[in-house]
Amino acid sequence: MKERKNDEYFHYALNLLKKRVYTSWEIAEKLRRRGASDEKKEDVLRRLEGKGFIDDRKYSEMYVYDSFTLKKWGKWKIRQQLRKKGVNDEIIEESIAKVIEEVDVKKIIVELINKRIKNGKTSKQEIQNVKRFLMNRGFDIGEIDDAIGKLREM
Repeated sequence: MKERKNDEYFHYALNLLKKRVYTSWEIAEKLRRRGASDEKKEDVLRRLEGKGFIDDRKYSEMYVYDSFTLKKWGKWKIRQQLRKKGVNDEIIEESIAKVIEEVDVKKIIVELINKRIKNGKTSKQEIQNVKRFLMNRGFDIGEIDDAIGKLREM
């Protein structure tokens, strides 16, 4: 395989970043598949981070915010998806904590419940189906039970 210069890998990574945002791990994987040595990957990543083109912390915060507000996912699913993208657990937890201060998770859960139970019927089976649905979206069972309890009080 032909040895490539660092600038070729750097420009390849920049072209990737023109299309969407990536984590440092995702870029490293793409460079590895492209044939970059560990040394060259580290050099390219260092340059990209130094210029602000990749930042796992910012990426994680945006991903968490969008996942809560747009995708209506819970913490568990968000964690799982960020781990798949190679984001450090510490960064994930900090991002979730920061975004939870801004986003009303209970309100999101109530909205999802109201969408699933449109006519107000709440048989045991329907409640179990809603719980399962919300757990699959990554919400904590305690948060789910709190939201369902508040709906029953209304």
